[in-house]
Amino acid sequence: MNELMREGWAGTKSDVFDTLKQKHSHTVGLFEPETGRLVGMATVAILRTFHGVEARIDNVVILKEYREQGEGERLMRYVLSLAKAHHAEWAELVCGRERLPARELYRKVGFEESQGTVFTKML
Repeated sequence: MNELMREGWAGTKSDVFDTLKQKHSHTVGLFEPETGRLVGMATVAILRTFHGVEARIDNVVILKEYREQGEGERLMRYVLSLAKAHHAEWAELVCGRERLPARELYRKVGFEESQGTVFTKML
């Protein structure tokens, strides 16, 4: 977990555990099969709004040495399937303009840029 926090998780360990306890929020870990090392994670929150059910995806992080090997795509596809299983109608995430590889990944799994830094995908 410490490695992921250095790679881009903005919260503290306490934040991670608080997130894990939430009823409609799921933090998903991606583990290296041989070692069990945590190499990636993402959080998806299911929000019931007046407009329908939304999946808000946040804190998508993959360790640098595991990037550009399909692990981010695998993680995102799993998170999206989890959102669909919770009856989400669309998913949103925010991605900084400077994060070009991440933006490319989100487009690859079907997201469309909707407000400059907000990406939306109909489920």
